[in-house]
Amino acid sequence: MNSDPAQESSAANSEGPIKLTPGQSAIVTIEAKRRNNRTNVCFESEAVYDLSATGKWCDAGREVGPEGYPGGNFLQNLVRWLCRSPDCNWLALLGVAQTGQRAFLIGAQATHEARQAGELICFANDVPGFYWNNTDAVKLTITRIL
Repeated sequence: MNSDPAQESSAANSEGPIKLTPGQSAIVTIEAKRRNNRTNVCFESEAVYDLSATGKWCDAGREVGPEGYPGGNFLQNLVRWLCRSPDCNWLALLGVAQTGQRAFLIGAQATHEARQAGELICFANDVPGFYWNNTDAVKLTITRIL
């Protein structure tokens, strides 16, 4: 691991998941078309993280930020219950500490206390099977606070 406190991480990181120390940050790219974006950042149980996202991504040509958009079209409204997190905006940035866990909202900014250890996986809130029409990516800065 490089000693630079802000480093870019990707699924291709051969060093495997990194554990941030308090005050250390990592910057990762989260693609809208990927069902799961591995960050290579391992959350530690009871640690607190600041998560801040910037940029724009698109859902079938509709450009939005990491906070997503609340209202869908007629078809989207019919299948909203199939969304990975039906209570959150369409294309909102979400995360989980391990596959299979309940997702939490990141949006443009969130503070998150990890309940258990695991690699942070992020994704746009969409219906499984409909990631093919998403494009672009947002940048997520992950900073360990405590």
